[in-house]
Amino acid sequence: MNWSKEFRLRNKPFVEELLNSSHVSESCSKSIFSTLDGIERLDDWSIQMINSWADFPPKGLFEGSLTDFGSYDQCLSIIDNHMIGSAQYCSLDLVPYIPRPMPKQHNLFHKIPNLLPIDIIQNKSNALNIMATEASFFYWMSFRTGVCVPNKCSLNDVKSIGQLVSDKFGLELKAVKCEIKANILINSKQLFAIGILTNYIALSVTKGDVKRFNVVLYIVLRLARLLPQLMIFILLTFLLPLLGSGPLWAEVVG
Repeated sequence: MNWSKEFRLRNKPFVEELLNSSHVSESCSKSIFSTLDGIERLDDWSIQMINSWADFPPKGLFEGSLTDFGSYDQCLSIIDNHMIGSAQYCSLDLVPYIPRPMPKQHNLFHKIPNLLPIDIIQNKSNALNIMATEASFFYWMSFRTGVCVPNKCSLNDVKSIGQLVSDKFGLELKAVKCEIKANILINSKQLFAIGILTNYIALSVTKGDVKRFNVVLYIVLRLARLLPQLMIFILLTFLLPLLGSGPLWAEVVG
């Protein structure tokens, strides 16, 4: 059995239970099942979609990484088709269930009591216990994860599914934002702002007299303003190899 068929068989019961419990629209349900079928067939759009999802929990959690965006551009580059319409990228903000509202005089250095059973609290090496000691951060911060879903699912559909999944992980869904690929349209206010800025630059150079506008002098002055910054930037690139490290540092900087 190949991995794609195994993936569908393993996840289909969970997805069916999830969709039946969340009461999402019929078009959303069909598009999600079409995505699972597409993964089994190794359709490029469905593999792109599932490969655009973020990991949860995010890598580096114990170093303070709370965010994994997944692949925003890959998700929105999926070509439209009749099974899912287009793809949409959604970011979800999640927090653990902690006492609310925040207690008075509470700060990051205060621990939240009674978050875990006593046997876990006594086990100092338990991962949940380690996380609970830093739980106060979630009064101000949240996990953020990115998912790629069919555009036939409305924002309410995504919220409904997201709430059920987060409940299973013992998390609270705070916010959902979804985006689709759209053409950039400039409205009248933006055109007006562009016109004002263009006129301001022209007037500042010519002092109100168009005949005084000297193209060569204008270019020279612009270069005189930009070249010193560019030279400093070039010099800094020679120092960059000394300023950091990481898995891709040598490739990017070297």
